[in-house]
Amino acid sequence: MRLYVRSRRLLAAGAVMAVLAVISAVIGTNMFTLVSRGDPVAVPYLLVLDAFIAVLAVGSLASPVPAMDRGDVGILARARWLHLAGMGVLGLVLVAAASLPRSGMCALEAGRAYLAWFGLALLVAGALRESLAAIGPLAGFFVIAWFGHPAGAPTSWNWGQAPVTEAGSWAVAVALLTAGLFACARRWRGGLGLPRP
Repeated sequence: MRLYVRSRRLLAAGAVMAVLAVISAVIGTNMFTLVSRGDPVAVPYLLVLDAFIAVLAVGSLASPVPAMDRGDVGILARARWLHLAGMGVLGLVLVAAASLPRSGMCALEAGRAYLAWFGLALLVAGALRESLAAIGPLAGFFVIAWFGHPAGAPTSWNWGQAPVTEAGSWAVAVALLTAGLFACARRWRGGLGLPRP
């Protein structure tokens, strides 16, 4: 029964992610303005929609019966990792495909941003639970809006808007993804039949 519920949730989340990718392809270059410390920061819809896709990829793991899931060992516990990997890759492909018509560089920037959003969502899923995954990207928007645009230009670490050639932004995106995966692995270790620390 739980596998049936999870597969339906997986299909629904994938469909919503695809719809968000189509919306991103159509209106992703439109901008909205965030005001931080009195300085307006223009953010493309593309960045926000990519974050939503990452939240859906992680949030689709949320279980209606988390107490029962803690007892999962074996195939269901491994299915959780396969689910996460599949949804993560699907999200990355959708984000890149939605940005590709603009340019290859735009697709790389969107992919980098997605990795960071996905990592932030995983951090919250590992620290709290999957249904609260949106908290991570929301905190990320706060960081970008407040600290990512000194003097009106994106900083080198700004994973959402720095040019694709900025190594610092890639390092931050990979670090967030690694930290998120580590947080989930630590939380789910018991579910995989491995000893808890």
